[in-house]
Amino acid sequence: MASLKEIKGRIASVGSTLKITSAMKLVASAKLRKAQQAIGNMLPYENHLHRILVDLMSTTPVTGSELLVSRPVKRVAIVAFSSNSSLCGAFNSNVVRETLSVINEYRSAGLDDSDIKVYPVGRKVQDAMRKVGFPGGADYSRMAESPNYGAAAALAQELLNGFTDGVFDKIELVYNHFRSTASQPTTRQVFL
Repeated sequence: MASLKEIKGRIASVGSTLKITSAMKLVASAKLRKAQQAIGNMLPYENHLHRILVDLMSTTPVTGSELLVSRPVKRVAIVAFSSNSSLCGAFNSNVVRETLSVINEYRSAGLDDSDIKVYPVGRKVQDAMRKVGFPGGADYSRMAESPNYGAAAALAQELLNGFTDGVFDKIELVYNHFRSTASQPTTRQVFL
């Protein structure tokens, strides 16, 4: 049986652990608010930039018409975005589930696995795609950790070249769209 002194020591230990976890919650909460504010500030710019891009592509005579041509889908590229870390709840699993759903949709439309290329951005979706037999070419997990324009532009250029050269007939994006802390619905969007 534990002595009274040992019990008091354990109680003090639990109390100090509680203080540490409480401080960690405060720090995480502050980081989350900062990230949420940054995303909220970027959304209007993203929407306006998307409208400008669509308008520009529809009015540009040569390049725009090449990019807006709808052709029969024989080869497709899917760009799936996830995080690199665990403990994200359904954040990563929803993207993986939606990506697998898109793959199965193309399989049922008659495409072989060799006609479907997945570009995983983030370690969690990369690991999941490797397990089901869709290994990604380059490692895009660094893009999920610290996104930068250079890496995003290189991926976009690779996809654009693949589309204009006829390697892909369609390119789709699968990602979680931020609405609020509690709501990040999985979104599927045609890129080209």
